[in-house]
Amino acid sequence: MPTEKTVSGKSVRINTIRKAEKCLDVLFINNEFPKADLEFTYLDRRWHLLDGESYKLPLTVIEHLNGLVVPESEYDIDPQTGQVTRMRIYSRHRFTCQPKNLGELMKEEKE
Repeated sequence: MPTEKTVSGKSVRINTIRKAEKCLDVLFINNEFPKADLEFTYLDRRWHLLDGESYKLPLTVIEHLNGLVVPESEYDIDPQTGQVTRMRIYSRHRFTCQPKNLGELMKEEKE
C-alpha cells in the first residue's frame, strides 16, 4: 500500500513492502572485505551486519545482497611476445547470504 513521504519539501509516494515479509536464517559472509562489518540502508531500514554472523533477514534483503557483483578481469600473456593472448571477464560476488536451513523456505512455499 503506497504511503506519502515528504522529501526536500515535495510529497512523494512510497510503496511499502513490509507486510508479512518472509524471513530466512542466513550466515552473512563479506567476500569483498573479510572480517569487516557492513552498514547499509535498504527499504527505508538501516542494517548492520557482521562477517560470519547469523541473521534472520527478509528474502528481499537476501536477494539484494546476493545480487551485488563486481566485474573482474583475468589476462593470459604470451611469454614470447608479451602481448595479451586472452582476456576473461567474470563476476565476483561482494557478499554471500548462505541459508542455514533451506527446508524452512521450502516448507513455507508448499503451504
